[in-house]
Amino acid sequence: MKLKKVILMVSLVAVFGLGFMFNTSTAQAQTTMVELQALIANLQVQIAQLQKQLVELQKAPAVWCYDFNITLKYGDTGEEVKALQTAFLKQGFLSDKEIAAESDYFGESMAAAVVDFQLKYKDEISKYAGYSIRASGVFGKGTRTKLNEIYGCGVVQPICTQRDESCCLGDRCSIAEILCPTGTTPVFKGCDVNCKPRKECQPSTPSITILSPNGGEQFNQGTALAIKWSLGGINPINIDLLDYGRKQEDGSTPFVLNIAHNNPSLKGALVWNIPSDWPTGNLYKIRISENTKAGAQDESDNYFSIVTCVRETTKAGVTCGGYFYEDYCENLSDGTGYANKRKCNASTGTDCSSLVNVDRTYCPYGCQNGVCKSVPSITVAVLSPNGGEQWQVGKTYSVTWKSSGLEQININLLSADPVNEGSYRVARLISNLSASIGNYSWAVPEKTECLSLP
Repeated sequence: MKLKKVILMVSLVAVFGLGFMFNTSTAQAQTTMVELQALIANLQVQIAQLQKQLVELQKAPAVWCYDFNITLKYGDTGEEVKALQTAFLKQGFLSDKEIAAESDYFGESMAAAVVDFQLKYKDEISKYAGYSIRASGVFGKGTRTKLNEIYGCGVVQPICTQRDESCCLGDRCSIAEILCPTGTTPVFKGCDVNCKPRKECQPSTPSITILSPNGGEQFNQGTALAIKWSLGGINPINIDLLDYGRKQEDGSTPFVLNIAHNNPSLKGALVWNIPSDWPTGNLYKIRISENTKAGAQDESDNYFSIVTCVRETTKAGVTCGGYFYEDYCENLSDGTGYANKRKCNASTGTDCSSLVNVDRTYCPYGCQNGVCKSVPSITVAVLSPNGGEQWQVGKTYSVTWKSSGLEQININLLSADPVNEGSYRVARLISNLSASIGNYSWAVPEKTECLSLP
């Protein structure tokens, strides 16, 4: 009994003690509750932010990949070309508008995109190809290997934890998507959560940058020299060849040859065929300037050379550095083509058929004798009727002509306007006729009023 009393007394003391402690800590408990409520509110904000990020991540497209296995060039079509368009769209070398215009066709926009990609990764592509490449616009072995390094399906793509610039740059967020009014230049300001560029259009500062030739190159007499540049806020331009090893007639240096005057600059490239008798030298540069007296300009960073090559009599081509280079034309069905120099096994010019083309140059008007054709002259001349003839109603007569540089023509009949002196009435006889035919038979109708107007 004494033990029970002791235990009871100890228990009561413990209860009373706890009650005492509770009463003396009321203010401190109230402070702790305020802090807990603030902490809970902060956690709720963080949870909301995480939920929002989760939603954005769920919207993110799946990682795109493709293994490129074949060589592609101008004129090719098909699924491989469409995949290449997708890759260059993601890289910023092509726009949606350019892809829509060419569909699955390897056209000029694609060729330009390949050139830009080759210039950006020239050293790596040259290593994969096994030789120092020139940006040709052909999607070959070295270029394929580099693009597969980026988008190949065996490559582990980085997982984006947030849609920021570092993630989106590989997923179509680029300056190529930014369109600005004429006279302004897009300035890249990173990407939003949807991988779209934040743009800012600022007034353009006129600028010219020569990409090639930019120094150290060697070109042969009688071959094509491809000139490539980038511009900011300039159009049109002048292009000059400078020879610092020769003087002008007035004794000044360098000697200047104007290659193009008032040239539209939108394509960013021009091909100049070096004459076969052009003076050799190692102090040549290209100068591109704005078509104003005090405009922007740029010169090649260093000198390039034009050298003499001994022409062979047994085969069209040149011998340089112990190798024979065969003149070769690759003409396409659309009238364009490529001029090539095919490197042969020996200086005698044997076995050129299976070797890789070098110095491959795009020819917008086709290729002839190993070089690009010049811009064709466009002419058309009516041979008959040519004045003085008398044609009778109901009979058939021939309209003949001679033309060059034209694919299709329209034939119109002109007759004096009885109401307006000095004017003519025009009636369309036929539209979109092949210009190469050179002849069209026309039956004179009973009533010329029945003729259709163009």
